Amino acid sequence: MNILALDLGTKCGWATNDVSGTWMLKAKTTESAGQRYVNFERCLIAVHKSRPITLVVYEEVHAHSGVEAAHVFGGLQGILQSFCIRNKIEYRGVGVQTIKKHATGNGNADKKKMLSAAIEKFKSVNVVDDNHADALWLLDLATNQEGFAIC
Repeated sequence: MNILALDLGTKCGWATNDVSGTWMLKAKTTESAGQRYVNFERCLIAVHKSRPITLVVYEEVHAHSGVEAAHVFGGLQGILQSFCIRNKIEYRGVGVQTIKKHATGNGNADKKKMLSAAIEKFKSVNVVDDNHADALWLLDLATNQEGFAIC
């Protein structure tokens, strides 16, 4: 099974079994704000072409720090779900606390703790930021725990 794990946001963490990183989806100053969604879909297409995805798991956020973050998340989630439906890819949202508990044993762990735990566990990966770390933990959860908790 080829899994793509995503931490949705303008700085989008992503991970597959063999590659991972962070996509910068922000539109250039000369572009429409909606360009981030076009950029996101291009990234999804590129990954799917290079290694056909059979399952997408993403961090399902229910509380956002602000209105803009909530709008961006909702837009990216919509793009992701329609992409998955068009390409017959199963997708699942996983709660933030479930990912944090898997990573650190504490469902309320902060970004620093998640990042340091990822650096410690995924030694062969240059973990670039907390978004990347979240995607790696989500992939680890999806691949190593049969029947993992889903929102």
